[in-house]
Amino acid sequence: MEIRAAREGEQEEIIDLLAEVFATQCRPRYASQIYQDSSYRLEQSRVGLVNGKIVSHLRISDRVVCVGDTEVKLAGVGMVVTQEDYRQRGYASALIMDAISYMEKHDYDLSLLLTTIQPFYQNFGWSAFPQTTVELPLELEEAFPLSPWNCRQFEIGTDLQSVIQIYQKCHHSGSIVRSPHYWHDGYARRVGVIPSLVIEDSGQILAYANLCLGVDDSGTDPFLAQGYPNLREVGWTPDRPESLLVLSRAILNQAIQQKTSKLTGHLSLHHPLTVMLIRESQSTPSFSINQKMMYRTVSLPKLLSKMKSTLRSRLDRSSFFRNALEREAPDGVSSFCITVAGQACTLKILSGQLEVLADQSGTTKVLLSPDEWIRILFGDLTFPELQNLRVLDQLDISDSELQVLNLLFPKSQHLHSVCDYF
Repeated sequence: MEIRAAREGEQEEIIDLLAEVFATQCRPRYASQIYQDSSYRLEQSRVGLVNGKIVSHLRISDRVVCVGDTEVKLAGVGMVVTQEDYRQRGYASALIMDAISYMEKHDYDLSLLLTTIQPFYQNFGWSAFPQTTVELPLELEEAFPLSPWNCRQFEIGTDLQSVIQIYQKCHHSGSIVRSPHYWHDGYARRVGVIPSLVIEDSGQILAYANLCLGVDDSGTDPFLAQGYPNLREVGWTPDRPESLLVLSRAILNQAIQQKTSKLTGHLSLHHPLTVMLIRESQSTPSFSINQKMMYRTVSLPKLLSKMKSTLRSRLDRSSFFRNALEREAPDGVSSFCITVAGQACTLKILSGQLEVLADQSGTTKVLLSPDEWIRILFGDLTFPELQNLRVLDQLDISDSELQVLNLLFPKSQHLHSVCDYF
């Protein structure tokens, strides 16, 4: 099999292959991913050919993702397909290895994909990341008052800039950084980036929601119909906390109007909107966890180097680490060698200043599995929690060092919008 970048004139063959293997109803979405994504370049479509025929394909989407306060380069992997007659021959594996080489060559920091065949991608270094879905049953009949606030349908000509500003303020680790081009791309709009309603006060938009309630999905793209929750994305103004309350009531009012029996969304147990919806609806939610999201660290040293200012600011926000370091390291030096799947990087703290070194010089060895590292990176797991989980492994890190690592990688909420699918 020949593996290479797609060439001009091969786009329709790629789209035909995807539609043939998955579903013909998906064809407009696949075409949109190629023709209406402003970040797309032909070389990002990696293809496998047998006798000149494209039998396998993988798309790398060029994205930027937030890790804490740091923006890093993300390779979104999607549109992975092999024609049925050519499966079980190693073609997909070869294409994955080619994609990894492409990511390394083009300086990506992380890779993300969504899949239901996790064991296959684990073989190549991707790690499953838990994503929580809340399901809230509704038995409401009476609408909530919003006055003097106004809830209305989103108008793209007048409301988009305000929505963009709100999205930027609602900063979440794991969220995609959306450029102005991204918001206007036909593909992003096809997968639901445009809100359905906005909340305004005195003419100022302070919150928005992307809801899919009471819609007839028959005959539509099966992924958009079945793979999305009905509460797809929300945003509100952080310095106007009352906007969260009004937004939650507006969402519940929409559900009442559409006679929706339940709300579903990829929101954690402690997400502010989850808490508010539970309080206002007085319903008992249920939570489930899937691991369709999978991350891969392309370069650990480069990723942590980019995060240096974020890590420094986390230390600077607390005086505890100085006292801990003085007790543990009287000379003011502490260093950690973090090793993940053969990649190593040293975090060195000298007199309160943090440096990131692409070597193994750190005196305290911190050996992590890829799964542990990804959860640590995005704050789903902390080092003290990991210490408790690995008590039988004799993880040799002192209590004060654990606290320093906990400051560097604190507990956090990860939020990746379903509307940022690739």
